[in-house]
Amino acid sequence: MKTVDFYFDFMSPFAYLAANRLLELSRRLRRRAKRYGMSFNFPKSLDTARLNRGCLVAKSRGRGDVFLERAFDAVWGQGGDPAESALLRRVAEACEIQPESIERDIDSPETTGEYEKENLEAQGRGVFGVPIFLVDDQIYWGNDRIEFLEEYLRGEA
Repeated sequence: MKTVDFYFDFMSPFAYLAANRLLELSRRLRRRAKRYGMSFNFPKSLDTARLNRGCLVAKSRGRGDVFLERAFDAVWGQGGDPAESALLRRVAEACEIQPESIERDIDSPETTGEYEKENLEAQGRGVFGVPIFLVDDQIYWGNDRIEFLEEYLRGEA
């Protein structure tokens, strides 16, 4: 089984669309969705730094995938403000994470340092925008490249 590194920022509507499809792809690699069937509402702001760090905290607690889904839905599906603590708290609760602990941990020196480290590592790997998918020596940029990624993972590319 191949590992796909998915680079995203909650500020990107294309990363929102790609995340939904990538998670589905990871669940059922052979199944293709006939259409997205997703709601789409522009968020009230694009200030996503704390929400991005929240994903790191959730990932460290084994809840990264569900956080990714719930946060993207809250921002782009429902048109929420990613900078609002209330949105972060709702997402945390939906992921079975204590809201108080995630709010404390996303602003800790450890998490902010890890966030900066991951950003620098991504730049070092050639990440220049989001969404980007890296697998083996292949780079796929954009939501519209998931089909190529899927073909590669099936050994067709």
